[in-house]
Amino acid sequence: MPDVDDLPPAGDSGKQTPVEERSLWGYFVKCLKNYATFSGRARRMEFWEFYLFYAGIAALLSLVSSHITLMTHFPVTPAQLFLIALLLPGVAVFVRRMHDIGKSGWNAMYALIPVTGWIAFLVFGPVALDWFFRIVPYFGQGESDAIIDLLFVIMFVLVMMMIPVLIGLFVAILFTVWACQNSQPGPNKYGENPKGQERLFED
Repeated sequence: MPDVDDLPPAGDSGKQTPVEERSLWGYFVKCLKNYATFSGRARRMEFWEFYLFYAGIAALLSLVSSHITLMTHFPVTPAQLFLIALLLPGVAVFVRRMHDIGKSGWNAMYALIPVTGWIAFLVFGPVALDWFFRIVPYFGQGESDAIIDLLFVIMFVLVMMMIPVLIGLFVAILFTVWACQNSQPGPNKYGENPKGQERLFED
């Protein structure tokens, strides 16, 4: 049976507006049909059901990918192809989820911050390490024990790697909190409340 909150309000005549029936699998199919649709709104159920099936199918494909790759010698696995193929609808449903809680879809750009951090680490990490050795004569000049130099390099690399990891963890928590928020009641500037346009039936 549908939740009370999922039903649209009664009209002037006292009758409820017809709603679209949608199953759990139907939300995943809906996201595929709206492959690159960044306008409109997506309720929590649509967002989480898409990523549930997305992760589940990817996990199943990963189990057989190694065997397929060994037999075909194809450089890209089926799981990787699946993840890449559904990357765009995954971003699109996140943008619509942001719209549903009244936030801009550009918030999805926060996901690029840890990626940028990794790129900066790979590009500027060796330069920063060389710069440090130049300004601190004690390091890299043969006056210190080689083990101390090695430990310092390892510590430096770990610290530089942890920065984008921690930022990525913070962004992931932030996205999860946003994705769990309830829909804004009624219409907002991004469209009508999706809870008033569809109904979920549980078997």
